[in-house]
Amino acid sequence: MFKSFALLRKHCKSHFWILNFCTLAIGVSVPINTYLLKKLLNNVSLPFFGYYIGAYIALLAFVVLCNYLKKYVYTLAECKLTKTLNKEMLNIFSSANYSDLESPAVNDSISRMGTPAALAMKSYSALISLLQNVISYTGILSIFFSASVVFALLSILLFTISFIFNFKEIKGIRNLQFHQTATERKRNYFSSLFLDKVVEKEIKIFGLSSYLLGIYDDTSMALIKERMVIRRRGFKNGLLPLVATLMFNTFCVIYLLFLGKQSIITLADIIALISALPTLSIMSGWTFPSLLGELDKYKIPWQDYKKLNTLLTKESSDFLCHEISGDIIFENVYFKYPNTETYILNGINFTIKRGQTTAIVGENGCGKSTIVKLLLGLYLPERGEIRIGKTPLQSLTRKERLSLMTAVLQKFCIYQIPVKNNIEIADLSSASGELKLEEIKHGTSFLDDIQLTSRIGEIYPDGISLSGGQNQRVALSRALYSSAEFCILDEPTASVDPLTESSFYEMIHKNNFDKSLVIISHRLPSAKLADTILLIKEGKVKESGSHEDLMKLNGLYFEMFTKQACLYQK
Repeated sequence: MFKSFALLRKHCKSHFWILNFCTLAIGVSVPINTYLLKKLLNNVSLPFFGYYIGAYIALLAFVVLCNYLKKYVYTLAECKLTKTLNKEMLNIFSSANYSDLESPAVNDSISRMGTPAALAMKSYSALISLLQNVISYTGILSIFFSASVVFALLSILLFTISFIFNFKEIKGIRNLQFHQTATERKRNYFSSLFLDKVVEKEIKIFGLSSYLLGIYDDTSMALIKERMVIRRRGFKNGLLPLVATLMFNTFCVIYLLFLGKQSIITLADIIALISALPTLSIMSGWTFPSLLGELDKYKIPWQDYKKLNTLLTKESSDFLCHEISGDIIFENVYFKYPNTETYILNGINFTIKRGQTTAIVGENGCGKSTIVKLLLGLYLPERGEIRIGKTPLQSLTRKERLSLMTAVLQKFCIYQIPVKNNIEIADLSSASGELKLEEIKHGTSFLDDIQLTSRIGEIYPDGISLSGGQNQRVALSRALYSSAEFCILDEPTASVDPLTESSFYEMIHKNNFDKSLVIISHRLPSAKLADTILLIKEGKVKESGSHEDLMKLNGLYFEMFTKQACLYQK
């Protein structure tokens, strides 16, 4: 929690000190306000009345100004911190091991933490609010001590009782709310379905409106019941501190009147001290317990923040340190996913030749996509070695890896930016971007029906929505635009029609844009034009060679190709 102070001081130094000054000033203003009120009432008929009333009005104006300045500077600090911390978090994610980011524990931490800037600002806001109220409470208490030591000590005692029980109530409510997340998640999920365009289509097609609304209503009622239980428990926990607060205020008024009758304090003192009682009651009954409960709530997210920072790995050099040449070689590679016992790859051996097109085919689950993840460095092999020529793949720097490989994965992202920018992000440092785009446009039919200047997405008034096939063609154009030598296409034609698929592979065969292609596909006819086909089964290369060679073998590839070809012919 105190990390928020350190972060603001580090990244927003001037804002940090202004916020602290405003907090201190507002906190001190509360007891000063009580003191000035007391002086005003004691000096109604004296010449000093005008000075006191002027000081009182000036104090109120100063407090209003400090509150406005505090909110304004808080917004500026939040914007600056958001920019800085989001950049730091992106650096963590970009340098972290992919296997760590896929971990359920890490995903839970990201979900709980939210954005680091929001966490830091909320924690800081709770801390400075607590500090502000501590200053105010201490000031009021000092005035109570000046009136009567016994009265002040009894105030502290009753404050403590009220605080303990209210804190217990608030913490109990927060714990109950934390454990009701399953019902909330279910309700939020079904609520989000009504805003999903795909679901809207299925509601019309299958008439799902009544069914989904029924589940939503049942879940909402379950959530309301849970919240009513929370409120009832909160009421029971809060009953005793409520009684204690009423007793405290009643006792204070009676005791102050008693002191006034004994001429120990003046009428002005009685009025000023009674006016401070509501502030003290609110602090003890709600403000302090709420703020401490708020800070307690942020303990786990800050632990998550600390955990995520441990994912930051040493940045690899951006220099070219190795002579990258030759073929990509998998030598006796074994691999299994974290927390599993089954090996996906079992001592696999093969070579991806530079300057050629290599197709990797096989049934679902045979390890094709796993090979892609190993090639891209998302995972490291358990045993064995992957190298480019004589250089181990895992020893490459970030810049070397980017210059070596690009890819279109099964799940890719089309960003809500212009089509042209969606393609150019593959090589932002390119000095010949326009020439590359023209080459792709004339060498393929990918962008024939897409305007490069069109902006994608609903965030723009004139934003367009691309079809699944168009999205895939933009992603393929992005891969071809990259200056990387090897281009990995994982099921590249999954969302395009058969004619487009056929023309795509013919185009790739005629014009590969000086790239060595690695095509992953479960459609064997799409692999016909590849120079080398690797058939994967049970984590090993079962058959390899050209299409003609494998058909002559009359083995598994022949059997699979014949069955799929029959489906296409039908």
